[in-house]
Amino acid sequence: LYRWVRRQQTKLLSKAKSGDPLYVSRKERLDSINFDYNSAWEEQWDDMFERLKQYKNKHGNCRVHYRNEKSEEAQGGVLGIWVYRQRTSIPDKVKNGDPVIVERKQRLDSIGFEWTDTHSGQWEIMLNGLKRFH
Repeated sequence: LYRWVRRQQTKLLSKAKSGDPLYVSRKERLDSINFDYNSAWEEQWDDMFERLKQYKNKHGNCRVHYRNEKSEEAQGGVLGIWVYRQRTSIPDKVKNGDPVIVERKQRLDSIGFEWTDTHSGQWEIMLNGLKRFH
């Protein structure tokens, strides 16, 4: 049942909006029982996205360290873990065309989210420093 509900929350709306009569009818039937198209997961994602926007406003970037537990905005590392998961999971899921995932990527893109490993630049700096000793 969980998977079926998630499918309705993610795919049915987009198909109904396109005018497909089958999905319009299904949406009307779900509407008649006050079906909640927003899940707790969506609300949690939106909350973390808002936290990331606040972080960017303060720091000028979306490079939240994965293990940053000291920063108040990072909430004990929770924001950094969330950012890491978006960076590693969304690009692959976008390829499947899931409209929810595509919309999330667009929202992250709109605030200048960096999809590459943001710490590789630090690695290069450290390598150059190491070269001075060899």
